Amino acid sequence: MSNVLWDYGDKLTNSFFKLTATLKQKFSGQAFVDKHRLELRNRRRKKNETLQSKHADIRRLAALAFPTVEHMVREALAIDYFLDALDDADFVLRIRQRQLVSLDSALAVALHIEVWTNYTRIRRVDSESPVEIEQVQEVGD
Repeated sequence: MSNVLWDYGDKLTNSFFKLTATLKQKFSGQAFVDKHRLELRNRRRKKNETLQSKHADIRRLAALAFPTVEHMVREALAIDYFLDALDDADFVLRIRQRQLVSLDSALAVALHIEVWTNYTRIRRVDSESPVEIEQVQEVGD
């Protein structure tokens, strides 16, 4: 914190109220709101990023990008940004088919679908492996 305020004198940092006002002036305003909206709009899920970390980051960015928006409206916006960030149209469609009432419910549905998708994929690979081996043996005979 001292690095942030090193160039401010004691007059601006000697009380809680003055310190709060100084920090708000330095780190808020339309420029920061616009920056966070742009980050939110362009946020995509990274290769090994968990849904939980994506959810937390979208919630943080939505709060910073829409500081004066009513909570329910911010939740609706955050859901859309969360789903857009997943960058997988089929996955998003399956999530949207559920009744999403909050960003938390979007996360819960996404986790549920992702777990079942991975389980199904693993089971399919396990069940196909013996068939492929039998087919190779039949061809070789």
